[in-house]
Amino acid sequence: LSIAGKSSRGKTTLARFIVSLFGNPDNEKLNTTFNVTLNKMSERLDNIYGTAVLIDDLSLAPYSVKKDLNSMIYILEGGKEKDRVKTKSFSRDPAKWATTIIFSAEESILSQCDPEKEGIVGRLMELNISSNDLFDNAEDATSIAALSQKHYGLLADEFVKRLLVKDKLSQLPALYDQKVSAVRNDYSGPMARIAENVSLVLLTGDLLKELLDLPFDLQNIQNYLMCAAQENLENFRMGQKQNIILSKIYPELLEYGRKVCPLENQKFTDRVVISSKFMKAMLSEIQSEFGYKPSQVKQALKDGGVLRANDGPYSFTATINGQSFRGTCLIIKNHNEVTEDE
Repeated sequence: LSIAGKSSRGKTTLARFIVSLFGNPDNEKLNTTFNVTLNKMSERLDNIYGTAVLIDDLSLAPYSVKKDLNSMIYILEGGKEKDRVKTKSFSRDPAKWATTIIFSAEESILSQCDPEKEGIVGRLMELNISSNDLFDNAEDATSIAALSQKHYGLLADEFVKRLLVKDKLSQLPALYDQKVSAVRNDYSGPMARIAENVSLVLLTGDLLKELLDLPFDLQNIQNYLMCAAQENLENFRMGQKQNIILSKIYPELLEYGRKVCPLENQKFTDRVVISSKFMKAMLSEIQSEFGYKPSQVKQALKDGGVLRANDGPYSFTATINGQSFRGTCLIIKNHNEVTEDE
């Protein structure tokens, strides 16, 4: 679970509260930061089964972690460290765990993952937090933080005791299968995997209501989690489009512009301009080949920092070689954007 949002929105307070349901939120094995290597993360998770763990503040992560967040998520979600050759400095068996891991980050972790590997969306539930989403005011957050630090490890312990007393443990696999069948029915791909995890949340909610009389609105919880996951997947797929547009279509547009507008581009080294007529024709071909709408291509180029506009969101007007020009202006990467005067 990734809780993403700007600072001072209660992300860490919420995460520490979740950890406190299982154990001491100040325990260094249950509350750590990203300021370690993936191997060290795995070592700290070794033999943790069922107790929630917080890994806080992605900004502290070393480069080795940030450059390959996909691998980190796959390994942590998989519950097993990669096999390593034993040496004098490394003689232990690979670490293993099975628990809920909570990330806290100011920026979306999914947005920093490889957009070509959308299976990651099924392995990481990410909730983007806005102001006042978690707590009504600072006093509530402070009160919950104090209670989490003072009274911890109570709910999970009592929950397990009642599962044992009511002989529920043997029923859990069948109950889970029933819940998965109901929730996953309308989904496939990464959303089906998310549905399996949401089913676990909903089953836990059912049991907490039955055994501890805790009234959760489980239908709203299901709707919220699945809608959040669907939005994450759509955003991820938009990132896939942007990746293709910037890596494949953008270079072709540069070459195309130089070919069809040679006079307009003869003095430019930092940009390529394409007249509206030729740009419209090229965007029509792109839509036929890739299925991307013209507005999607232009927005991706703009988001990627390679489209300059001075007349509306996407259009560029100027006087070039003594003639009025209207069309698209693409900035060549590694060149600074020109000023308005230029």
